[in-house]
Amino acid sequence: MICEQPVGNLLGIFLADLIARMLVKQDDSPLEIVAANASSTSDDAESSFVPDLPIEPKKVSITRVRHQDRLSGLDVSHHQGKIAWRRVVEAGHIFAIIKSTEGGTNSRGKGFIDKYFDDNVEMARDAGLPVLGSYHFATWYNMDPKNPKKDAVNEAEHHFKTLEVNKALGAGYFPPILDLEGDRREPKDNKLEDGPIIEWAMRYQERMEKLCGRLPWMYTGYWFDYRLGQPNEFRKFPLWLARYNGGSEPTRAPPNWPWIIWQYSGNGKSAGINARVDMNRFAGTAANLLELALLPPAAVAAVA
Repeated sequence: MICEQPVGNLLGIFLADLIARMLVKQDDSPLEIVAANASSTSDDAESSFVPDLPIEPKKVSITRVRHQDRLSGLDVSHHQGKIAWRRVVEAGHIFAIIKSTEGGTNSRGKGFIDKYFDDNVEMARDAGLPVLGSYHFATWYNMDPKNPKKDAVNEAEHHFKTLEVNKALGAGYFPPILDLEGDRREPKDNKLEDGPIIEWAMRYQERMEKLCGRLPWMYTGYWFDYRLGQPNEFRKFPLWLARYNGGSEPTRAPPNWPWIIWQYSGNGKSAGINARVDMNRFAGTAANLLELALLPPAAVAAVA
């Protein structure tokens, strides 16, 4: 069973800062996001995950805020090395998305897990970072195009089990995120058709939703979405958008797919990190952020 994270530890020293950030003029174009879906909860025998909060079908209405009022977050992996998370918190970041896994597992059940994932999760929690998330780097380009579902399920289960072991699910966490992007390792002389890639991604997301009982998110950019024909199937998943255009809003965002997190730079700097790091902004309010992380109602009320 996942251990519930104390609300005080999650909010910590950022309570006052979050309250201040809520007192801003809001946009009037809410976006409905599914935060949890009890009907998807896993009944698989191999899964021991039990949510640490009662999970009910729920939608969060995202109230978009101005660029200068958006909450700041980072995404990290082993490329950033060891991180001084308390300094990250002191620098004003409210959330972090941490790489957990890449690809699937072999016949012995072994697969790639980011070497800093468990330390990053534990130390970020201990430092009082309010909200965490995790992403899985998809290796769709290695699939058997005649049977994309098999590899997709393998990768989803690898991601889920890694989160389960590290107690990185439930209250205080975004739903699992699928990192779906082009890759230089795809054979240039034997590119996959769009159909199998879309089928692979959908099967991965369906399996993840069944395992964790929450609608997973997706990370991608305009060009990869464009390559795949801007599939309608993807629009049901909350979007973490990658787009580095140097402005206050992303240009060339995928059509009919509003983003909730915008990765606006891949070359940022932050206290506590000795390497360049990806920088992100959350589209909505502090209350929206906490709701999407399934924090108890009392935690949301405290910053409203």
